[in-house]
Amino acid sequence: MPMVEVDEVQLQQNNKLKQTVEGWLKNPKARRKVLEAQKLVDPKADIPELEEPDPIEAATKPLADQVAALSKQIEEDKVTRERDTRLQQLQTLKDNGIKRLRDQRYTDDGIKAVEKIMEEKGILDPLDAAAIFERDHPPQAPVQQTGSGGWNFGELPSSTEDADERYVDQLLKAGKNDISDGALMQRVHNTINEVRGNARR
Repeated sequence: MPMVEVDEVQLQQNNKLKQTVEGWLKNPKARRKVLEAQKLVDPKADIPELEEPDPIEAATKPLADQVAALSKQIEEDKVTRERDTRLQQLQTLKDNGIKRLRDQRYTDDGIKAVEKIMEEKGILDPLDAAAIFERDHPPQAPVQQTGSGGWNFGELPSSTEDADERYVDQLLKAGKNDISDGALMQRVHNTINEVRGNARR
């Protein structure tokens, strides 16, 4: 083989390049990069070392997986907290609304009717559902006294007749000896209106 003359500068450059590459190959992380670069330039090159898992990636993967799992758990916990907070707000809205309806003398049956409207129409606030209930079940018109000397019991609706007569009887028995007829009739009138005003609930 003929001798090839190499000047001193070129020899120094070659030696420096050789030392640099050898330094890369001594570093496990850099070595894999060099081999990957070689495979990239020459896809047909047989480099068994690249068939093995990256040792650095293998060492750090468990930690990366733990970090990813922790991040996922934190996000899920946040979503759960937000959902629970919203559900609690909705429950508080309902509880407060039902309490206000009870303060307005709604009966258990009336509240059940309101809750049914809430469920059927997807209404969250009982007061909104109660407004619909009130619209669909307006109070009965009060019975007006006819004439100046008597009470027209014939106009009492049959649905509340028994209750009205019971209240009237109680008032008549309690007040017949100590109030005037006019005052007594006024009490009867007010009582019936009150009873009928609550009957729709």
